[in-house]
Amino acid sequence: MPTPTERLDAQVHAALARSSGSLSLASGLLAAIDWAAHLAVSPGKRLELMCLALQQANRLLHYMGSAHAQAADLPVADRRFAAPDWQRWPYNLWHQGFLLTEQWWNAATRDVWGVEKH
Repeated sequence: MPTPTERLDAQVHAALARSSGSLSLASGLLAAIDWAAHLAVSPGKRLELMCLALQQANRLLHYMGSAHAQAADLPVADRRFAAPDWQRWPYNLWHQGFLLTEQWWNAATRDVWGVEKH
């Protein structure tokens, strides 16, 4: 028969499992700390990410300047932004910004020296 404190722990763990889709919160936290600590001591990777951010900011500025000149019905490669409203101001800028940010985070979370594969 479980003790009251064991039942309390079981209830808390069950609630955490329901809210996190049964993913370990500690595992996610450890992975984030692992990535951040290794990125902090990787100046080359940080420089690479800074250059990428500047290139992407430049691309977004050029996109903003040319967005009004583009046809609203250009084909969209990413199905998440296939709805016609995503091709109109200001949503076209939002979707471009989102895609560039997604690319940056993809680069930031790959090939950081020393980070465990998990």
